[in-house]
Amino acid sequence: MAGRKEMSGEESAQLWRFFCWAFLRPAEPTLAESWPEVCGLLGLEGVLPWPDALEVEREFAKLFYGVSGRNVRACASNYESPLGLGFQQAARDVRSEYRKAGFAPADAGMPDDHIAIECAFAAMLAENDPALARGFAKAFLGWVPLFCKELAAHPAADFYGEVARALETFWKSQQP
Repeated sequence: MAGRKEMSGEESAQLWRFFCWAFLRPAEPTLAESWPEVCGLLGLEGVLPWPDALEVEREFAKLFYGVSGRNVRACASNYESPLGLGFQQAARDVRSEYRKAGFAPADAGMPDDHIAIECAFAAMLAENDPALARGFAKAFLGWVPLFCKELAAHPAADFYGEVARALETFWKSQQP
């Protein structure tokens, strides 16, 4: 984000929460409402408007639930394991960080290293200490550019290609 002021902790937390919900509950009405502000904070122009709830749910299902025959992998373990397996060391490592910080993810039926859960944790950190959130992004979210690339390249990614671009832009801004 060259030429842009550094984000406040509140702005960073807002963006981390947005991405948490975007990868957890895409039809959440507040996502559509906050999408223009998210794009503004990231300096993104010419992005697609947030689709209606049914459209976004359909795209999400094609991307993450295998409706299109190929899932986008949404967990750190998938990118850090040589075989692309889930529930590997990355999940154990991030769970340890959660415990140290007193973070207990709500039971959303997601692995601890799922992008939505890691974004929720980063939001909590950013609210209290933006430097901790940036340190977490550097240490634990190094897989995000690969995730964004896979997501944007998926044949079913229309609007979520824009979300991938926004997430990668934000992730880069959080690197110390």
